[in-house]
Amino acid sequence: MARFFFKSIFSPGPKYSVLTAFTVIFLSALICVPTFCLLLFPNQALISKTKDYPIKNLFLKPTSLHKLPGIVFSELLGLFADESTSLQSFSITQAENTLNRLGIFSSLSIKKVPDYKGIAIFYALKDPIAYVANQSNMLFDLEGDLFPCLPYFPSLNLPQVFFPEHDLSSSNIPKEKTLLITRLLQEFPSLSMTIDLTTYDTYPGEILISLPSGDFLRLPKQDFSSAIQLYKQAKKHPLIDSNCSYIYDLRFPCTLLLKQQCNPF
Repeated sequence: MARFFFKSIFSPGPKYSVLTAFTVIFLSALICVPTFCLLLFPNQALISKTKDYPIKNLFLKPTSLHKLPGIVFSELLGLFADESTSLQSFSITQAENTLNRLGIFSSLSIKKVPDYKGIAIFYALKDPIAYVANQSNMLFDLEGDLFPCLPYFPSLNLPQVFFPEHDLSSSNIPKEKTLLITRLLQEFPSLSMTIDLTTYDTYPGEILISLPSGDFLRLPKQDFSSAIQLYKQAKKHPLIDSNCSYIYDLRFPCTLLLKQQCNPF
């Protein structure tokens, strides 16, 4: 029984001509060898068939009001015309991490363009609402995020805000302060105003506002909205000289202390 089994396995197969045999061997090798290479060495097999294309184009897709020129992205990502970077070796994750560390983007995504045309950068810059007056070249947005102005933003005509030092010890301004500033900017939609919150958390707990007209306001920490309405009513009084500026002390409820500051000329 065993002899019959081995004899059936090792029995001579069909007879082919030499040409047919070589044809079968060639076709088998043509099919099997690439398949085995792809299965055993996938990276090497793919690399050998992929041409090393340099990055020649940057496609910028901004969705924010403020935009960055392409040269800024080129310098930040090390993409130079005289030192071409391979599209294949370009790391999207590393590039996104490099740009996100700047802190100026609210959204960012980088993709390789099909047909080896280059890379596309989809981004939106943060929307600043004012300068941090006691730090140079520093902006902040509604979320309280701090980020640099130049060279990523042009010189902007925005209000200036002084903060207590403890508010600037981290990369975010407290939410309470950003909400307060938002309300003040709604009451005084002037881009040239200055807000001082350095004594907001300590005695005497006040808000100082300098307006482009020259008026200077001292507002209470609590119920400052009523104090602002009292200021607006006082501005309409006939005794207020339009050629002079005033210090309006509104820190006490339903009370206005006024000091005139006439211009010498």
